Amino acid sequence: MVQIPKLSLEVSSCDTTREELNKRLPELRTQCTLSDIDSNKLIELNEEVRKCKADMSACTLLASELEGNVERLQQAILDAGGTKLKRQQDICDKIVQDLNNRTKELNSSKVRLNSLTKAVQKAKKARENCTQDLEKSKDVLQAKKDDFKKLENEALEVMQAYEKVQAIEAEKREALQAVTKESEALKKS
Repeated sequence: MVQIPKLSLEVSSCDTTREELNKRLPELRTQCTLSDIDSNKLIELNEEVRKCKADMSACTLLASELEGNVERLQQAILDAGGTKLKRQQDICDKIVQDLNNRTKELNSSKVRLNSLTKAVQKAKKARENCTQDLEKSKDVLQAKKDDFKKLENEALEVMQAYEKVQAIEAEKREALQAVTKESEALKKS
């Protein structure tokens, strides 16, 4: 039931649109008809198009004739020069081919050179890094050698002190034994 009012509204809207379009129809018809000035202009343009097409056909025909003449002249030149001209033409063709091959090789060499230049720069940078690492390692090694020498000297001092203490201990032990013997001798007496 709700759809019926909606449909009637749509029908009413379509009727209104149709009436408006019917009112505009005479105006649109007048706009579609050509005036005398427009008709004359259209005739002039069609005549100009026809002339251009005729000129184009003539130019195409003339171009074809000229191409034929060029081919005949080229052949006549080759025939007039005979085998000598043909040999010279073959030599020129070989030289052009050789030049193209050399140019290709040159471009390939340039690319390879650029690649190698980049590789050299990369290697130099790696070498600099290695040199820096080597210098740091040398510094660390020297510091370790100095520490080792210092520890070695300290160990020597400790050993010398130990030997002195052992000598003193041996003397004290002998003195202790002598005192112990004396003490025992006194105890026995």
